[in-house]
Amino acid sequence: MKTHRNSPEHTQSSEGSESCYNEVTDTCSLTTEYADFFDTEQAAQFLGISIKTLHNLCSSGQVPYYKFGRRNRYRKDELKALLLAEPRGGRK
Repeated sequence: MKTHRNSPEHTQSSEGSESCYNEVTDTCSLTTEYADFFDTEQAAQFLGISIKTLHNLCSSGQVPYYKFGRRNRYRKDELKALLLAEPRGGRK
């Protein structure tokens, strides 16, 4: 049975859709949170090194990473901090 927009049934269902909207916006905020992570290929490209070198740096503990299932993920802000940690040459 269809309900009119002004009927009480429709008003109640719009409250339910509001909670769905909140769930969707919460999911979107999580998605933007995870947008700050790189996969291995992206991290290597960001650092300007090969994937093999990135794996070696991770194994030696020089590059932090996070496991998601069987895959490694790297936080963009941590990789950026790693690059900026010890400047060489130029002015001090």
